[in-house]
Amino acid sequence: AREQSLQNEVASKEQEVLQVRSDLEEDRLERIAVENHMKEEMKQMEADLKESNAREQSLQNEVASKEQEVLQVRSDLEEERLERNAVENQIKEEMKQMEAD
Repeated sequence: AREQSLQNEVASKEQEVLQVRSDLEEDRLERIAVENHMKEEMKQMEADLKESNAREQSLQNEVASKEQEVLQVRSDLEEERLERNAVENQIKEEMKQMEAD
């Protein structure tokens, strides 16, 4: 009976060891699943960030292009103003000349 009791205790301890190993394996698999999920989320966040940066860069390029257009239009307007002033001055000179004649 004593031997049977010890054998039962050994079997019980072996069962506990198997249960602990099973629990550890379950925890390990769960941890791996969580890590993989986090890696996927990180990849998605990086992809989103890259896309966002690309959109921002594109918008900055568009803004720079529009600023360039504005400067060109201002330059053209200034050139036209100077030409108009030159023509007006020439007409005034010619009218003075006519009055003097």
